[in-house]
Amino acid sequence: MDRNSLIGFALITLILVFFYFINKPSKQEVEAQKRAQDSITHLQDSLSLLKTSKTENYTDSNKNVVDSVSSVKKELPGEFDDFSSGVNNILTLENDFIKIMVSSKGGSIVYAELKKYRTWDGRPLILFDSNDGSFGYQFSYQNQVLNTQDLYFSTKSENISINGIDSGTVAFKIELDSNRYLEHVFSLKGNDYMVGMKINMVGFDKVIPASVSYIDISWNTKIRQTERSAGNSKMLGTAPTIYYRYAGEKPDKIQETKDITKDISGKIQWIGFQQHFFSQTMINRENFIRGWVKTEAIKDDLKYLKSMEATVSLPFTHKAVEHYSLDFYYGPSQFATLKKYKLLLESQISLGKGIIRVINVGVVIPTFNFLSKFMGNFGIIILILTIIIKVVLLPLTYKSYQSTAKMRILKPEIDAIKEKVGKDQTKLQTETMKLYRNAGVSPLGGCLPMLLQMPVLIALFRFFPSSIELRQEAFLWATDLSSYDSIWNFPNGFSIPFYGDHVSLFTILMTISTLIYTRMNSKMMTGNDAMAKQMQILQYVMPIMFLGFFNNYSAGLSYYYFLANVFTFGQQYIFKLAINEDKLRDKIEENKKKKASKPKSGWTKRLEDLQKQQRQRLQQVKK
Repeated sequence: MDRNSLIGFALITLILVFFYFINKPSKQEVEAQKRAQDSITHLQDSLSLLKTSKTENYTDSNKNVVDSVSSVKKELPGEFDDFSSGVNNILTLENDFIKIMVSSKGGSIVYAELKKYRTWDGRPLILFDSNDGSFGYQFSYQNQVLNTQDLYFSTKSENISINGIDSGTVAFKIELDSNRYLEHVFSLKGNDYMVGMKINMVGFDKVIPASVSYIDISWNTKIRQTERSAGNSKMLGTAPTIYYRYAGEKPDKIQETKDITKDISGKIQWIGFQQHFFSQTMINRENFIRGWVKTEAIKDDLKYLKSMEATVSLPFTHKAVEHYSLDFYYGPSQFATLKKYKLLLESQISLGKGIIRVINVGVVIPTFNFLSKFMGNFGIIILILTIIIKVVLLPLTYKSYQSTAKMRILKPEIDAIKEKVGKDQTKLQTETMKLYRNAGVSPLGGCLPMLLQMPVLIALFRFFPSSIELRQEAFLWATDLSSYDSIWNFPNGFSIPFYGDHVSLFTILMTISTLIYTRMNSKMMTGNDAMAKQMQILQYVMPIMFLGFFNNYSAGLSYYYFLANVFTFGQQYIFKLAINEDKLRDKIEENKKKKASKPKSGWTKRLEDLQKQQRQRLQQVKK
């Protein structure tokens, strides 16, 4: 390491120490932070106890859970006033994957828990409960708008637990008389995350006015914080947002970084509330006819990240019997799981666009899944995946190194040309290209293979943070490869701007290996001019910037880049042994002799004449 590099590292260390002391909180601030943290802990404990109490009530099939507002009777028009109050019965419908609870108040799903997953801190992974949101639809009756959320349904069903290929249903009903009733039937299959909901409206052509041609469904929820860090998700496209799909088209989404209300009227097949690794999706295979969606960030709340709303419409044709079939997916954003429904639900996974997504879907994911069948250690799987990728890209890497070696051999001649032509950039370019052409060397030979590798690198940059398979998988000191690894957390809530409040060892290893790789490459650069020197400086600055950039990213991603650098060192050492620069120099000289003896082509002559005319015009302008 040279003197300038040592000075640079010393300056960086001084800056970090300076930041620490100027941002170090006072004794009073530390005590205030401790009081705030104690208050937060107390609040979380209270919420946990409250949730435990509520869950125990929900799961006891012998108890009726009385809704807190049932004692306050809401006046409803006509016959529906009899259903404005009542006892709130909660039924459980579950399989090995999912547990849902359906409330007789509103006849809707009020709780969804994924049984095979946990939150980052080990709690049950509950997507939502009755405090997080609501679902209901509106219709007109006697010049008033009724919402099913305000109605109490009755039920004769019982709690259902199923598995394997079995299926089960629970039903809730509002019966005005034997010929007019409203029924909600919920169904669940074993080993599935999809919940079916059938809405049967019988005789409601006599209830809903003839002027009404649609029914509005209102669905809203708050997205919970289930992961350790959501700080990097915005840049990776994995922040909570709403996806939707028009019938027969590719899915689209709402921008993650803004609070947005958007009209999505048209034939809408599904709407998904996406939260990085999990999804809540409402599906209508017969399509909704219009709608709008809204997202809004929830600030200063440890429990929630964002609120989401969707309002869509179902056509009402005034038949004696109207049937609507909806499906709700409550489950992981896992590519294979979502793809099997053949609704393009897998588009909610942020795997990039265009060729980037093609590489992930067609190559990376199948390879990753294949390796997963034979081993359970995902750190080893990433290692093997890295080796496979390096082997596949080996011809391009070799081509790039060979081209760099040729450029290094020509460097003395290029320097001589620069000294000869001085500041005449046009003549410098002409003479340099002439040298490359005569030597049989392409100036893009080193860059082009590297550019061809970039889609693979970008694809993996998207894959690792979005892969639920890495979630909560430990390797070495990393407890979760889908989140950042930390070997030390700064005390007293201290945080370095653009870096964070912890030290990621995989990120440090990646940065150090990148700096070593940069040092190796800088020795092979052919330029000594100002631009080349600026490029060398930039090559050293970028890894330092990435140190803060990747510190909060997926540990699996930093681990992959570190491995890629290590294997690159090995490849370059082998290439150096395999490529004999003396023979390469002889080949270049042979190419020059062949080129000199060969008459110039018409194209080459015209090009040289054009360059000569350009130089003459520039000289006239200067005079």
